[in-house]
Amino acid sequence: MQTRELRTVSPTSPLANNPFAETGEPNLSGSIAIAIPIAWSEASDRLLCREFESRFAASHASDYAVVWEQFSGNVYTLSPRYLDYTNAVLLGWSSQHPDRALFRCCNLGDPDWQYCTVDLQGQTYLADADQPLAFGQVRTHLWAGPQVGSRTR
Repeated sequence: MQTRELRTVSPTSPLANNPFAETGEPNLSGSIAIAIPIAWSEASDRLLCREFESRFAASHASDYAVVWEQFSGNVYTLSPRYLDYTNAVLLGWSSQHPDRALFRCCNLGDPDWQYCTVDLQGQTYLADADQPLAFGQVRTHLWAGPQVGSRTR
């Protein structure tokens, strides 16, 4: 916030292709992706973003955790693995393991959710009694007017 510089974080995931990717032609038909910043890590060195993705006219919709490391510039796109689910919702950082992303997962229409955490290596752990945790301060009116981020090839 101090530099007021805008940086573009480019997540990758199985559903939507990244239109700013260096390789190949983008396939933009039939899918939507929205990335929303959620919280900084406790040390303010990693940003957690919620990436929602879906295919049009289908029930395939899920969240991914996108973690951006401020100093290295590395970007990690995480989702729960080895669980039986059709939909996942990113809740925030795990309160029991603050270096992991906390998700709730279920099959579409199932009222019972499973909770799990995912670390930066993509390992998934069940987390029955965990709660989401968010660090940072809420700021409004940081930038005036619309902001655009893009990459040139």
